[in-house]
Amino acid sequence: MLIDEHIEVPRWSQAYFDYRLPRLHASFDGDGCGWSVCADLDGADRLVAIAVLDGRWLGPDLDTLDLTFIHVTRELRGAGVGGELFDRTVALARERGAKRMYVSASDSRATVDFYTRRGLRLADPPDPGLLTLEPTDIHLALEL
Repeated sequence: MLIDEHIEVPRWSQAYFDYRLPRLHASFDGDGCGWSVCADLDGADRLVAIAVLDGRWLGPDLDTLDLTFIHVTRELRGAGVGGELFDRTVALARERGAKRMYVSASDSRATVDFYTRRGLRLADPPDPGLLTLEPTDIHLALEL
């Protein structure tokens, strides 16, 4: 179910980090790749965007790769940073021979709209393992 409202998380909780970090480590352990963007905001060099493509193959034919994480800080949303990271991720998935790229998107309309504008559609069927991990997410796939 989509939530049709703006959601802002000022600071991620420790519980979120405890959940997310092992998954990111596993992505890289599985031949994943990521990109990060740093910028000077408010006089400090900060990490402002990140994207991670998991290197482990999914799907019945093992021909799908998962965009396991993408985030752009609020200050840079709408500036094209997320789109650039997404495009790089798609290019790498194609380069690695993937037929599809999978995304478990948060259930906010802005997030799902970001992906559907880029051609992703509801995953049919959703990946059982990722659906179990993130049952409230909107599970999407892009044919490559």
